[in-house]
Amino acid sequence: MSSVFGDFTANMINRIKQVVPVQTTVAQDFGQLEQFDPATGPKITLPCVLIDLKEFTWEDLPDNNQLGQGFLQVRIGIDPEVSTAAQYYELQQQVHQCLQGSRDGVSSGLHRRSSNTEARNNKYCITVVRYELSIRDTVTGKKGIKTPVPEPIVH
Repeated sequence: MSSVFGDFTANMINRIKQVVPVQTTVAQDFGQLEQFDPATGPKITLPCVLIDLKEFTWEDLPDNNQLGQGFLQVRIGIDPEVSTAAQYYELQQQVHQCLQGSRDGVSSGLHRRSSNTEARNNKYCITVVRYELSIRDTVTGKKGIKTPVPEPIVH
């Protein structure tokens, strides 16, 4: 493992791709929905599911490891002129069923904590869902052979 966030995000993207319709874009959220051309819309194909890790706080563990608590943020976007409300809610439900309670090798189970519709100044509908999780980072952990401490000899 080289990057706990990179590996975790790649695993979550692959997990979501297995359950959502083929025409849905699933990717890391790099602000694609904000890259907007008034004539053509967002610079990403809709519907989309974009994910990112947010608001992590870290606690030190033994051997230079850390435990982070934060959120997996999922943004689900549609163009209401192309998708129906039923399709929109079905996509949200598929993503939720895929993520709720799921865990990765370095993380706790995901638990939905909030969902909200973004206020936008265009026709596109974006729902933001946040899943709480903890994740263990062992990349900076001490490596090597542990030398046993000798037993003291008492005479």
